[in-house]
Amino acid sequence: MIEASYTQSQVNIKPFFDWLGTSKSGYDWFKMHRLSDVSHLITDSEVEIKTINLPTKLSDLLSLSKSSEEEFLLFDKGIDI
Repeated sequence: MIEASYTQSQVNIKPFFDWLGTSKSGYDWFKMHRLSDVSHLITDSEVEIKTINLPTKLSDLLSLSKSSEEEFLLFDKGIDI
């Protein structure tokens, strides 16, 4: 079942916390207190990205994505005064 393979895949969340500027102790605290139920799914090492081979009927429905001509951020951090 495809869903089970994704819901049980390990992820490396450290780059996100690095981007936030979180200290190591803050990262460790968050993992221990807020992510304890899913700690078996968190890794600090690189994760191999698995690809899926879609059935032809489904892959024929997909088209290539389009790139935006303008640059924009979906997520950002900072203070706006």
